[in-house]
Amino acid sequence: MRSSLHLRPMVMVGLVLSSIVTIGSAQEDITIDPILLTVDRFEAKQGRLSPGFEVITSEQIENASQQSLPEFLSANSGLSLVNNFFGNGTQSAAVDIRGFGAVGDENTLILLNGIRIKNNDLSSVNWSSIPLDSIDRIEIVKGSGGVLYGSGATAGYINVITKRQQPNEKSMKVRTDLGSYGTRSLDLSGTTSGDNAGLWVFGQRYNSDNYRENNEERHSVAKIDYQWYGEQSVLTFTAGADRLDLRTPGDLLVNPDGLGFPGVIAPISSIDRKSSDSEGDFLTLDGNNATVSATQNMGHWTIIEEVSFRDSDSSLFSSGNEEFSNIETKVWQISPRVKYDALELLMGSEFIFGLDYFKWDRTHTRATTPETIETQPFGVADLDQTNIGVYGRGTLGLTDDFTLALGFRHEQQEGEAIDSVDSSAPTPFGTTNNAATSKSQTLKNNAYDLGVVYSLAGGIDIEASTSRAFRVANSDEVFINAFNNGTFQMDRTFNFLEPQVSYTHEIGVSWAHKKTYVSASLFQTDTRNEIRLDPVAFANTNYSVTQRRGVELQTTWQDERWLLRGNFSYIQPKFLNGERAGVPLAGKDIPLVPRNKIGVSADVQLGHNYNLGAKLNYTSDQFMTNDEINAFGRKIPSYSILDLNVRKHIGAWTLAFKVNNALNKEYFTFAVNSTTVGNDAFNFYPLPERSLFLTVDYAFGQ
Repeated sequence: MRSSLHLRPMVMVGLVLSSIVTIGSAQEDITIDPILLTVDRFEAKQGRLSPGFEVITSEQIENASQQSLPEFLSANSGLSLVNNFFGNGTQSAAVDIRGFGAVGDENTLILLNGIRIKNNDLSSVNWSSIPLDSIDRIEIVKGSGGVLYGSGATAGYINVITKRQQPNEKSMKVRTDLGSYGTRSLDLSGTTSGDNAGLWVFGQRYNSDNYRENNEERHSVAKIDYQWYGEQSVLTFTAGADRLDLRTPGDLLVNPDGLGFPGVIAPISSIDRKSSDSEGDFLTLDGNNATVSATQNMGHWTIIEEVSFRDSDSSLFSSGNEEFSNIETKVWQISPRVKYDALELLMGSEFIFGLDYFKWDRTHTRATTPETIETQPFGVADLDQTNIGVYGRGTLGLTDDFTLALGFRHEQQEGEAIDSVDSSAPTPFGTTNNAATSKSQTLKNNAYDLGVVYSLAGGIDIEASTSRAFRVANSDEVFINAFNNGTFQMDRTFNFLEPQVSYTHEIGVSWAHKKTYVSASLFQTDTRNEIRLDPVAFANTNYSVTQRRGVELQTTWQDERWLLRGNFSYIQPKFLNGERAGVPLAGKDIPLVPRNKIGVSADVQLGHNYNLGAKLNYTSDQFMTNDEINAFGRKIPSYSILDLNVRKHIGAWTLAFKVNNALNKEYFTFAVNSTTVGNDAFNFYPLPERSLFLTVDYAFGQ
């Protein structure tokens, strides 16, 4: 009976596939207006999207009710949002493509204008540095991106493209947001450009008390983009700076049966969801970035030379652990690449070749208080990494309707880890720390992809692909700071792990008509040596074999007034072997992965310049993050979230009123089974109930 239930989504997508082919074949051949996309790391206009490719435009972002980018992605594209501890989506939140759960952001690559922006550790992307109002479009690619970008793109990648000036453009806009939990923000942006050069600037100041106690957030962002464009060349300089101050409220204990703490009975209905028991905890994050790129078009050849630098300085204080930590990271990236356009010679063929050089320098300093971090830290760990990757990818037009794509990447990584301990410095709880032995590691990894596309009349594309991708352990995953029960001391060690290797096989079909786009995909990803946290040993390790099978459906219908969108995903995330605490893992679900996600949205333009929008998203239940053996007996419950918004244009003014979680649902997306307390106890991070926001912006010169 259970097997038949698992087959139902497969049968459903099979019906969708056949329906797309049947409907599309009955249509006459049509022409779709091409849109600008970043294809194979080069911008080009495309008339059709592959089943795993999704584009979110600035108009869709402007009509959204969400306040942060990860919340927007979760609500509008069917992606999962994990580790959203604080409910603000600006820090800790991670976007997960295709069911990697707690390590979703280690397998989903986040890019800003094609540049990798996640640090080489377990911290999430600093989402507050990418305000929604600064975004031109978002490109989501599901499926391996290992050939183009290397490590960490196992499940796909998300490329956020910020706004950029157009020739002979002059504009200025001011925007303010006011809303629940004392939220207020101010955005300023402006553009000036002529025939050959242009400048775009953006600034934001954001303040909010947020949903919970001790969760105040203050952040500032500044961006600049300068372009010089000639007949065959474009020179671009971009730079940005951001600052985040955030109080961290911690988790809450639910203990229905009172075990572990005699007399302490705390059912979830009695919990003050806004409370915090971590009133002294906080984090700060400062970041700077700059990129210089030059693009040259020479006949059939396009050459891009790109150099970027990024640094970050983050600090975190945990009063419960009596520890203050500071992490300084510096990253250099050099990425030259070339494309040869052979459209006239080989029926729509093109070839790209490129090189990526990364240099990471990371210093992690630990002390007992913010005051002693500079004067007497008890431990300093330096982890440096250098990556050099070379890749090539070709698209071959074998016939007018049949296209073959293949790519390969080879990457070498050199890692070095050095640790030092000051035995005279104060330590948390007075525990002696033993320095880790210095280590180094050299890794060589390969990625490939192979795909075919068959284009039919009526806007139908049928696509099949297979790929190999890899991921290497980051600096947090190789550093272990564990209490030794025999010596009652803290043993610091470096444990370099084996590279994770994933194989993804996928088949999909899409149909693009003048008003309609429909796509359906079946995929399977088999992963060996998956890098995850062992919740029993509480150390990162290699899991032998895991597997994810799934179905993805997506549809869009649009006319002059209406925009209707829908998405559905079904994922079977499984361990295929191994054991935890003597219990076999084979056949168990991977935690923090909902099997089903459904999203529907509608936007309609009414008379008198009104726009109404509604989005409803359903997420099924999922196992808690440390319940790998699926035995806790309680899951993170399913939930449905309804967001509403209304927008009004009055000349140069735009007014918007937004309601998030309009049904006032109480829900959470992260929880830990507190096995040391009792079989029915767990800790969780509650997320906001209904919230209201008002947005006002004014465009000068209109």
